[in-house]
Amino acid sequence: MTKLTISKVYHLSRLFSTIFVVSLLFLLCNITTIFTHENVYAGQATLSWTPPTTNEDGTPLTDLSGYKVYYGTSSNNYTQNINVGNVTTYTVPNLTDGITYYFAVTAYDTSNNESRYSNQVSKLIPASQYTLTVTKAGTGSGTVTSSPAGISCGSDCSEPYNSGTSVTLTASADAISTFSGWSGACSGTAASCPVTMSAARSVTATFALKTYTITASAGMGGTISPSGSVSVNHGANQSFTITANSGYSIADVTVNGSSVGAVGSYTFSNVTANQTISATFTQQQYTLTVTKAGTGSGTVTSSPAGISCGSDCSEPYNSGTSVT
Repeated sequence: MTKLTISKVYHLSRLFSTIFVVSLLFLLCNITTIFTHENVYAGQATLSWTPPTTNEDGTPLTDLSGYKVYYGTSSNNYTQNINVGNVTTYTVPNLTDGITYYFAVTAYDTSNNESRYSNQVSKLIPASQYTLTVTKAGTGSGTVTSSPAGISCGSDCSEPYNSGTSVTLTASADAISTFSGWSGACSGTAASCPVTMSAARSVTATFALKTYTITASAGMGGTISPSGSVSVNHGANQSFTITANSGYSIADVTVNGSSVGAVGSYTFSNVTANQTISATFTQQQYTLTVTKAGTGSGTVTSSPAGISCGSDCSEPYNSGTSVT
C-alpha cells in the first residue's frame, strides 16, 4: 500500500484560539491516506485513509470536519475535487478507461480551513472487461479456441476480454464428429466466428457425431426393414429384419456384396463406414401329380405346360399358380 501524509495547515482563521490552532496542526499532521490497489475497478478508484482519534497531547479530536479528494490526469494538476464529508473511504466514479489519474486528499475543520494537499498517488484505470463464455452442445465432441488466446474449450470455456476486443472463435471437431454450427453471439456453420466484446457474450458451438449411410434393399417377394438409406451415428449398431411374402421364402442376404445366408435378421455393430445390405426371395413351389386309373387309356395334359401324362405325370408349380 502507498501512504499519503496530509500537509500542515498554514492559513487558519484569526478567530481561532492558540490552543485550537495547535490542536488542528497536530491533527492534520497525523492523517494518512491509503490507496488500495485491490479495490480499484475499471472506471473508478477507491481511496481510504485512517485518521487519528486523539491529538498529540492525548486529548480527543473534536474539530475535524471532513475531507476533500482532488484528482486530475496530470501530476500535481488537479482539475476536479469532491467534498466527501467526514468519511475515511471514498470511491471516485466515472473515470475513463486506459487513463492514469493522480489523487491527493485535504482535510478541513469546522470553519472550512483547509490543509495543503497530501502527497500524491497515481493509478492507471484498467480497461473495462467483459466475459466471453462458450458452451458446447450436441452428440459430438470437439474444441473451441480463441484468438487472442484465452479460451480453449476443452477445459477453459470462459475468459474476460477488454472492451472493444475482437475475439475470433474457431471450432475444431474431433475425428468422429463434425461441427454443426454456432448460436448465441455467433451464427452460421463456418469454423471461425468473430465476436466484438462490447458486453458480456455467450456462444454455443454444436458438434454432431459423424453419420454413415446403410443402403438396404429387397427383391420381389419380400421386404427389409428399415429400407432405403438409413443414417447411423458413428459407433452405433443398426439391425434389419428380412420378411418373405406369403408364398415366398428368403433366398439369400448379402452384406457389402458377401452372402450371410438366408437369414431373417442382421445387425451391423459399431458402424464406422457406409454399408449395404440386400435380400432376395424365391417363390415357393408345390408339386401337382396326376394318376391315371380304370380299364381304358388316355393322356392328361396341363396348361400351363408341364404335365403330359402319358409319360410326365408330375410337375412342380409356383405357389398360387392356376393349372388347368
